[in-house]
Amino acid sequence: MRLIMDNNVWAAIARTGSKTALERWSAARGWKVCTPPATLLEMLRDSNLERLTANVSALTSKQWVRLRTEADMECAEMVAEAKRVRPRWVRQIPLPGEPAALRTFWTHQIWRAVARNPARYVAQRQSMMESSERLEQAVYQGLKANRDSRITQNFHAGPLKGMVATPTDEAPDDYVLGWEERQPVEPWRVESRDVYRMGLTTALISKVGAGDTTLADWIHPYLWPERVTRDWADFTRFWLFDVDSANMPRNWIRWAIATAQIMGRIKQSDLRDGQLAAYLIDCDVFLTEDRRFANALEMVRASCPAAMADIRRIAFATSDAAIVDIIESALT
Repeated sequence: MRLIMDNNVWAAIARTGSKTALERWSAARGWKVCTPPATLLEMLRDSNLERLTANVSALTSKQWVRLRTEADMECAEMVAEAKRVRPRWVRQIPLPGEPAALRTFWTHQIWRAVARNPARYVAQRQSMMESSERLEQAVYQGLKANRDSRITQNFHAGPLKGMVATPTDEAPDDYVLGWEERQPVEPWRVESRDVYRMGLTTALISKVGAGDTTLADWIHPYLWPERVTRDWADFTRFWLFDVDSANMPRNWIRWAIATAQIMGRIKQSDLRDGQLAAYLIDCDVFLTEDRRFANALEMVRASCPAAMADIRRIAFATSDAAIVDIIESALT
């Protein structure tokens, strides 16, 4: 059985010094504790050195299973679908060494570097952390705007699976290019098209290294970015009509968790929570103390095109030392 835990649970494990007890429990019960890179990156935001060191220590056990990044796995879905329905985009000779190096960094190197000296690593990566905070603030403002719009329009969400999107009459021509007869489509398709279009366009413009090239870093070793972006109408048809949602669950989840989150109160950590949601098809159970996040995940799980983990909420007080007992109780 595979277990992923929210950052609030890891913080309790670190605060109570329960790492060794958790290692013994998971080994005895046959649970594989999985740690996404997103969890580590959130821990690195803590400016309290003592707490940062304890959190990193809890996360960096050799016994835990380190997962790939959500961007890696989302892009892998896009590449696989391109191979199926857009073979002309595909490199005849791929460049697997580049993603392999990135994967090694995210599943091994960063964990070792942080474990050796968390404060030093944070100082060395200060510009990266500041860039991440700016992105988070921008996403937070976007989520707030979406929630305000929902309230103004008196919109009440039903099942995510039943939602559709259509372009407005004011939509510019290049936005609807390839959107055949402006017919209704699943909203995650439109969002994914826009996310990947921006990511690939930024990469083509920023060949000298400026700008965020994350998506292109995972895609270009397998696809020709110039061919992917040559015909935007074809790119739109790819996302809106040709890809199979059953083959794109993580990309669907990226849209779905953001949509579920705006049904309630918005908080700045929603982007980080959303990153964790992408991993819930990689485990059997997800534990969190956050009631609102658990409710949003249940909404996503009800419509997800792939099997997702059971969402279980646990409760503990700051003074609780028996956090491993509380975890075990939640899993039985």
